[in-house]
Amino acid sequence: MKTRELGRQGPEVSVIGLGAWPIGGGMGVVDEAVAIFTVRS
Repeated sequence: MKTRELGRQGPEVSVIGLGAWPIGGGMGVVDEAVAIFTVRS
């Protein structure tokens, strides 16, 4: 997994991230099977 330093002295973070707010229902109802599929992909 590729990482980058966040800021000048920040932690190493992965280059790819997944915004999970919509999966948690922040944008309305989400089908549980779709949410699980997205996380596992």
